[in-house]
Formats: sequence, C-alpha cells, structure tokens
Amino acid sequence: MGIARWLVAEPVRESAHILLKRRFDVATGFRFCANSEAGGESSGVTPYLATASATVRARSGDKEVQDVNFYGQTASMADIDTRAVEFGRYFTASESEHRTNVCLIGDTLVQRLFLGLDPIGRNIRIGNDEFMVIGIMEKVGSVLGQDQDNIVTVPLSVFLRIQGTHSSLTINVKAKAGLFETAQDQAQLVLRARRHLIGDTENDFFIGTKESYMALWRSVSSAFFAVFILVSAISVIIGGIVIMNVMLVSVTLRRSEIGMRRAVGATQRDILEQFVAESLMQCLLGGIAGIGLGFLVALLLRTYSPFPASVRTWVAIMGLVMSSAVGLFFGIYPAIRASRLDPVVALRSD
Repeated sequence: MGIARWLVAEPVRESAHILLKRRFDVATGFRFCANSEAGGESSGVTPYLATASATVRARSGDKEVQDVNFYGQTASMADIDTRAVEFGRYFTASESEHRTNVCLIGDTLVQRLFLGLDPIGRNIRIGNDEFMVIGIMEKVGSVLGQDQDNIVTVPLSVFLRIQGTHSSLTINVKAKAGLFETAQDQAQLVLRARRHLIGDTENDFFIGTKESYMALWRSVSSAFFAVFILVSAISVIIGGIVIMNVMLVSVTLRRSEIGMRRAVGATQRDILEQFVAESLMQCLLGGIAGIGLGFLVALLLRTYSPFPASVRTWVAIMGLVMSSAVGLFFGIYPAIRASRLDPVVALRSD
C-alpha cells in the first residue's frame, strides 16, 4: 500500500498542476479583489469583467438544489471568460442596465431541475426572485472536488440588488498585447486612487496573476505531497517490520530444514542468501502489486475525472527499487539468525 500511495501521489499532484495550468493559460490577464465600489479606467486593458459570488438555493417547481454558486457578472463576460455559452445566449448590456431577471445555469442545475426538459425560457427561483433561464453554460465538471457546473449567473446589477452593494468583487482584466505589466500597474494606481490610499499605505485589495496563483498552488501542493510521502514512508516501514517478523517466524519453524541443509554441506553464506532472497521476493511481489494498483488508480482517474493522471516510468522504477531496499534491509537480520544456527541444535528441533 505504501508503494501504491507513492505511485498515486505524484501523478495526482502533477495532474492537478497541469489541469490548473491549462485553465490559467487561456487568459493573458490578471484579477484583483476589492469591494463593489472599486472602479476606474486603464488605457492598458480591454473591457473588464467584474464578478461577485454567493451561495444560494435554487428551486423550480417542487425541486430544489442546495449550495448553488450564485454569480453576478458584467455583460462583458463573453470578451474575457473562456467558458462558453453552450445553449441560448448571454445577457446583454441593456438587460444588465435595466436589472432584468435573467440568468444562465450550469449542467448540474439542468440535470437536477430540468431533466428531460428544455430549460431555455423556463423560470427558477433564487430566494424571493424569479429568473428566466436564457442560456446554459458549457459543462466543465469538477475541479479539485468542486462542482463547477452547480452555478447560476445573473447580471451584476441584479446580484448587487439582491445581495447588497457592499459585496466583494473580483475584477478580471485582459491586458492588451505587450502591455501586461503596464496594465497591472495602471490598475493598481486606479484602485489606490479610488480607495484613497496614499504614500506607503499598504493595498487593501489583492491583485492576482496566473503566475501568482500557480506559485500558490505549487507551495500548497508541495506541502500536501510531502505529508503524503511521509505517510507512504511510514506504511513502507511498517510493511518492512511485518516482513521481518514473518521471516523470523519462518526461521523458527524451519530450523530442521536449516540443520539438514547445513548437514549436507550448505554454508552459512548459502543459508544467508536463501533467506535474503526470500525476503527480497516477498517485498518485490508486494511492490509489483502496489505498482499495479497505482496504475489502476491512475487509469480510473484519467477515465472518470478531468485529471490527466499517468504513472511515470521513473516513479514505477523507484517503487521497485524501494521494495528491493526494504526487502534487503528488513530481511538481513532474520537471514543472519538463520545462517548462525548450530546445525546439531537445529537438527534436534521438532
């Protein structure tokens, strides 16, 4: 099991890294988080997308879905967001300006509220408000265990009317070609001016880029990976101790066999090599089973989840080397005890 954990840990970590990198690579921009009063213009950016979020319950008829991600977004979403509208359309700037109760939903709500029906043109209730479904977002699935399709998206003006104007905003900005750093600096200056931050006063908002999010992910995943490897190492050590005890019992039960072999000419070295080989074979068989289990888990992850998991060859080889090392280390003591048995005493044992 320790080898299987070792084999699964690295592919899962690497797959999550690749998955997140793919999601961030599609955008050449950055985002900053502030309250709903943030705003301003910058010559280095294209129209931006402002987003606010909350968690609500969605109902349609006698059906209800809990913990729905409720998003308010500006009408410029289509210019920046890479997630497309699969059916229907996105709301217009006019609908946003007039606070029209229209929404887009994800596949999870389609399956739970409108199974077998066409959701376009039907109503869902969020709190005390009725919304007409005008679009369905493309299916994404789960990312790191979080359902990305359990969503309702409405115009930001409608969201702020329902949730209050002091909701925090995440503003996604797409920079013009070659002006990424300039756009980031300009956005920071605009926010500091709007929030009356002067001199050396620290920012009370956060600006995040693809690089900053990936660096954060690497630091977090490395810590989890280290803990996972530590647990795997403990499992391997426990397995080695079990192997050593099995071999010690084997030495006790096979004293007559050892005495007989010594009587017909086997040397201490022959007995030592025999028991070391037996310990090594047990650990190698366990390692091969662990490698097989690791490949199976990676295959299941690749087949039934968005993780592009695969076991690298060097990881499998490292698993075999580790199994061999455990077999040699924990098998040497029982082998030495077996080789040092007095042949006469060993032959007298039952």
